[in-house]
Amino acid sequence: MIRKALLYAFVILALYIAVLVIGAVGSWAADTVSVEVLFALPLLIAIALFVLGKVIFDRISKVERLKTDFLTVVAHRLRTPLSRMNWMLDELSSDMSAPPRKETVDAMRETLNTLVDVVNQFLDATEAGKTSLYYDYLFEREKPDHILRQVVADYTVGAARKGVSLNLSIEEGIPQILLDRDRIKLAMSIFIENAILYTSKGGRVDVSLKVEGDEVVFTVKDTGIGISQESLRYVFTKFFRTKDAVSVDRDRTGLGLFIAKEIVEQHGGTVGVSSEGAGKGSTFWFTLPVR
Repeated sequence: MIRKALLYAFVILALYIAVLVIGAVGSWAADTVSVEVLFALPLLIAIALFVLGKVIFDRISKVERLKTDFLTVVAHRLRTPLSRMNWMLDELSSDMSAPPRKETVDAMRETLNTLVDVVNQFLDATEAGKTSLYYDYLFEREKPDHILRQVVADYTVGAARKGVSLNLSIEEGIPQILLDRDRIKLAMSIFIENAILYTSKGGRVDVSLKVEGDEVVFTVKDTGIGISQESLRYVFTKFFRTKDAVSVDRDRTGLGLFIAKEIVEQHGGTVGVSSEGAGKGSTFWFTLPVR
């Protein structure tokens, strides 16, 4: 409250001084400069104020955009572990007479710890008044195959519960690359979770990681609902969902693939998708530069 009062007082004082300066300059100009300059001076001041206003407006727009992106990423980082826990609870509740399986309980505990970490990071950032600390990327040398193995392990229970075969293939010799571990883990999770979600019982999801030239290529291929040719171009667009996807899960927002694309592009990579049409499965991939 005191800080706001001081800020308002400073603004009022600044405006008061600005009015005094403008009045003094105007009086001086009326006595010393020609009529032409006197008429041109307001125009120059107007142009300067317009440029200044545009700079301030662009800055505010950027802050608002960052805030929206920040909240979107936070929402998905919360939703991913919650989805995994929901699948695990489904497995446990399917046969209440049987004792809980240790691996399922351990996976739930690990997922819950992940969720708590995300919430703590979010609270730390907001309490410090610097949400950018949470949203900014932290690039370190990591092995993407280690991250992928963890992500696949996180979704093994959910895939088994749904009756979907989840298969992993990792090429030997995957190098360390510069990446933000949490962001890449989120991107991988989005692709794998979508593949499992939109694949029916008895289907399969094949996940692979390999090196092609100077890039690491991550691929998820499923036998799910597929994507029509006219929809392929919009798949990574914010809020876009196909009719078939909505029929499977009405609660999704259509932000997951958009976020994954943003993450990959921040790493200097590219994303892609292919499908032979509705009901014929899909293949999603992204690349990360080896550097």
